[in-house]
Amino acid sequence: MPDKIIDKKLSADTALELAKSFMDSQCRGEEADLAIIDQLAHLALSPVPTDAASGTKALYSIIIERLCDDFSSSGVRLCNMVLLRLLAMVRSLPEGRRINELLNRLNYKDSKDLLDRYQRVEYQSLPAALETEKVKKIFILSRVTVGADVEITSVMVQRLHQYFVNAALVIIGPRHLNEIFYNLNQVSCLLFNYTRQGTLSERLEFWPDLYFLIQQQCRGLAQDEFFLFDPDSRLSQLGLLPLLPERNTCYFNSRQDQPAADNNLSLSRLANKWLDIILHEHKSALPMVANCPTHEEAARVFFKQFHQSSFITSANLGVGGDSRKRVVDPFEEELVFALLEQPDTILFLDSGSTLEEKMRIEKLTESAKNRGMNTAAVNENELDTKKINFSHGVINFSGGVSSLIAVIRQSNVFLGYDSCCQHLATSLGLPSVIVFAGAPNQRFLRRWQPGNPEGVTITIPVEKQPRSTEITELVKKVVIASRKVGRIIADQRN
Repeated sequence: MPDKIIDKKLSADTALELAKSFMDSQCRGEEADLAIIDQLAHLALSPVPTDAASGTKALYSIIIERLCDDFSSSGVRLCNMVLLRLLAMVRSLPEGRRINELLNRLNYKDSKDLLDRYQRVEYQSLPAALETEKVKKIFILSRVTVGADVEITSVMVQRLHQYFVNAALVIIGPRHLNEIFYNLNQVSCLLFNYTRQGTLSERLEFWPDLYFLIQQQCRGLAQDEFFLFDPDSRLSQLGLLPLLPERNTCYFNSRQDQPAADNNLSLSRLANKWLDIILHEHKSALPMVANCPTHEEAARVFFKQFHQSSFITSANLGVGGDSRKRVVDPFEEELVFALLEQPDTILFLDSGSTLEEKMRIEKLTESAKNRGMNTAAVNENELDTKKINFSHGVINFSGGVSSLIAVIRQSNVFLGYDSCCQHLATSLGLPSVIVFAGAPNQRFLRRWQPGNPEGVTITIPVEKQPRSTEITELVKKVVIASRKVGRIIADQRN
């Protein structure tokens, strides 16, 4: 339990300012003021929902997520300190009783015990003498977000499937797993929801349920017949909470400093290098998706109605709730109009996954309609039956991840921000143009660069938000790039 909690009423604005001051002090190289963490945690654990939301947002959006985005060992160390301090506070409260009882039963009495365990599993490899053919079950934790599961988890799935030839692979995480890893041999998805937007308590209280779920999956197995691979998942609080014994756990620290030779590598390539060490082999796998064939056929039927000369651009302007990744208005509206200035263009505009994104896409579609452009709407359930009576215009699409993958595959080019869809597109080898805004540093941009060298991807970094006079130039650059790389597929199809 932290020594001191400052009992002071904070407003939402004050909480955010405190969190920013904590991060600013780190940028100046000053010692971390953990009293700020205590104060924000006290607010995040408030019974008043608005207070709890303010404290949680300050802790996660401003501090924890930005420490993760730094991709440095110093960021990892400080992030661990913050998370362990929050965990210590929660386990001392009535709502954290189950967490505390289970950790005590597992002999993790305090934060030091958990940190010592973390440091042991961080560099642990599989036993060199392990009889891999006798291993019966491999657990892989989801990274919780779609893009990270494509970029990192899919690499682990392929490599571990090849290595443990007789083992069943069980991927644990949200429902999108069934959409991006559909019907793979010897691979199943054990759905377990993590509340990314929940309160501080909700982001921790799930852990005992996950722990016991995995124990149940291991019943009847001998000690060396099962292993867990953790790709730096929120489900383990970035590796800090145990889910299996240490000897059965392999943890990929995706955020630490890298040697100079590896500093420019993407996360998928770093995952491959880590697996080489863990598995004592030298192989490589590219990010991949395996979605439902029914959705693939529906998308193929839908796009068959357009002429071969049509230039199909699929676009997703979602940013996963991170507004820093968007370019300021009117960039998106100007981009839509500029794309449609080209002849025979079908712009397939995904409506996104949040209410804010859907409203934004509806507004763009309505604006195009008001300018006299053809518009239509289609959802995933009518892809194989919907008829479009134009060959030039905007189609507003709504559907799940599997259908979106199928739509992207049928396109000439994909356009978007740094989001899950850039990884979906490049995992298919589709030419893509990514407007990469909001990167906190060059390491972040390098780590999240698409990891499929077979796809032709042009990344357009936006280091600071453009002035109104600069937006037109940025739009022009995106349109030229999309036509350039999209012609690769157009030429192949013609």
